[in-house]
Amino acid sequence: APENVNVSPAVLEANAASLAAAGEVPTMDGGAPVHPITSAATAQALSRARRLFARAYEEVPEKSKAHVLLECARLEELASPGHPDAARRILAQACEEARAEWKVFLEAVMLELRACRWAQAADQAVEALKIHS
Repeated sequence: APENVNVSPAVLEANAASLAAAGEVPTMDGGAPVHPITSAATAQALSRARRLFARAYEEVPEKSKAHVLLECARLEELASPGHPDAARRILAQACEEARAEWKVFLEAVMLELRACRWAQAADQAVEALKIHS
């Protein structure tokens, strides 16, 4: 299971504080602000979700592990809007472990597009097409 994505409430609070201090508040397409998860209750729910995904990763058959990793990446992207590094690492792991699963490559491209990293999205798409065409 992805071990490097276990974020404690203290880390979430520090992330929110650093974003606020830097004046960086991620926005959605319509310009509405998206704030990092900061409340203790939400941090607990996030921790439970991570444990559930870790257990799912261990329990599911090999052919389904890519789907669990996709959901883990989506959770991490939601947990830290504007800072998709954890999601990016999980998707890289999924692309390595499930090279035959085109969905993980598509999600890696989409993550870069949502982060407005156009060149990286194009690079991801080229690599995916080398494998899946």
